[in-house]
Amino acid sequence: MSTPRYQRPDWPQWRWSESALVDPLLSAQRKQDFLAGLAQALDTDHLNLAIAELTTQETVSTSAIEGVKLDSDEVRSSIMRRLGLGASEDKADRARRQISLGTDLPSLGCLSCSSQTAQGVLLAA
Repeated sequence: MSTPRYQRPDWPQWRWSESALVDPLLSAQRKQDFLAGLAQALDTDHLNLAIAELTTQETVSTSAIEGVKLDSDEVRSSIMRRLGLGASEDKADRARRQISLGTDLPSLGCLSCSSQTAQGVLLAA
């Protein structure tokens, strides 16, 4: 096993190859721009629910890495409360199903992709 970066004598003097980073950074920028376009196509309610859902997934995944198992529904409820979404549980469940199934999404005609592709991105996120 190699020595962790922070324990090496040259820490924190960073060295990198710009040419090796150009393609991955451009790819990340394209994906970020695509997702920003998707977010602009969502109305405020759907965008807030998507943010709450992604935050829930990230929180549960991060906790699992640390060996802590959290209940997704409890985490989601807490996040929605803290974000001030205050949606009733029925409304939140319905919207969550719509987002996860990729249904009831606004028209994505402004993007250079099909709505099926856009829905796949939402499902993958």
